[in-house]
Amino acid sequence: MSGVGDPVAIFTALNDAAVDYVVIGGMAVILHGVVRTTMDVDIMISPLPTGRDGFETAFAALEATDRGGEPFGIQGWPQGENVRVTTACGPLDIMPADSGPPLEWADIRNAARRVILASGCELKVVSLEHLVVLKQRAGRYTDLADLESLECVHGPLPLLEPVVAS
Repeated sequence: MSGVGDPVAIFTALNDAAVDYVVIGGMAVILHGVVRTTMDVDIMISPLPTGRDGFETAFAALEATDRGGEPFGIQGWPQGENVRVTTACGPLDIMPADSGPPLEWADIRNAARRVILASGCELKVVSLEHLVVLKQRAGRYTDLADLESLECVHGPLPLLEPVVAS
């Protein structure tokens, strides 16, 4: 499947399985007011083993598969590693939080904005400050374009860490 077919279904499955996550990436940029498209749903979770709680249920509900098309479960997911799964509702990228500032899980989770979609689905969306750090660290063309777009919407962007000129 190309693109996100049904992100609300992904969020609903994660919520129904009581997964503790924060929306990041392109979807977070959209939810912070930028008009753009995205090809997947990106979420951040706790780096602790409990960060994977609920995923077995969510993966089953979403019919998650690995890159080879095989059913995906947490037994195939090394602790602390990023993972990309394909679901019946579109691609899902999962990234454990860093264990140090400024991207510590507790800080990200506590600063996240609560968003309720028109469907009634409730999300936690990464704060603008943390989103800026994530986009700066990734540094890809799309991330830099997202930062420019976020600045057009919000004005000067908040910084949690200094920007190093390259």
